[in-house]
Amino acid sequence: MYALITGATSGIGRAMAYLLAEKAYDLLLVARNEKNLKDLQTTLEETYNVKVQVQSVDVTKFIELNQLIDYIAEEKKQIDLFVNNAGVGFFGDFGQMSEEEDLVAIDTNIRGFTYLTKKVYPYLHSGSRVLQVASTAAFAPGPYMAVYYASKAYVLSLSMALRNEWKDKGIQVSILCPGPTKTDFIQKARMHKSGLAKLSAMTPEAVAHIGYKGLMKNKAIIIPGFTNKLSACALTLLPIRVSTLLVRSTQKNESK
Repeated sequence: MYALITGATSGIGRAMAYLLAEKAYDLLLVARNEKNLKDLQTTLEETYNVKVQVQSVDVTKFIELNQLIDYIAEEKKQIDLFVNNAGVGFFGDFGQMSEEEDLVAIDTNIRGFTYLTKKVYPYLHSGSRVLQVASTAAFAPGPYMAVYYASKAYVLSLSMALRNEWKDKGIQVSILCPGPTKTDFIQKARMHKSGLAKLSAMTPEAVAHIGYKGLMKNKAIIIPGFTNKLSACALTLLPIRVSTLLVRSTQKNESK
């Protein structure tokens, strides 16, 4: 069994790497930080006796994504499990945040995500499983994280469409929609001052376990945690104006 994981050196991606190694998957791990990748490679190979390959890739750069695909082609391996996990977001007032931050989120969560999904497709086969990592943010507009929420809505919409398209080809697509998770993402997104980040968060290991279990059961949308399920259900059923206000109430606008 051969698995490809992006965003593999931290958070949910790292937890998924440990989980799949434990389940005897050989791994191709992708992230930007080469040293962290090699450290993880050594640990997993020594602990689980699996083959681990690493590629340092910035998913916002198509030339690096193409180099990754060339590497996969040279290995002449089909991908049994693809965890499309790399993502980024920033917290703050849209009008006061830099356009560079918003564009990085778009380039990572939408352009890079889409491009890699398309490029990986030829290396999938009947029986392959794809886990697209979205968020509970996908279910409503998100004041003070407007671009991030919108990008995750895109991930959910695209992935549900691909689940339908690829079903006849025997390729299973599931979407993991975690809520707040104890990862570096919260700090990097500057969410440490938001009301949302102060709510109880799940560990990445718990999210990865639930995500894998749901993937094996061929669930379309996997939402870890009862509170997150309830929140996503409410956001989906409420009028969009109300769901937007509800999300805003969980965030703190520190710029005021």
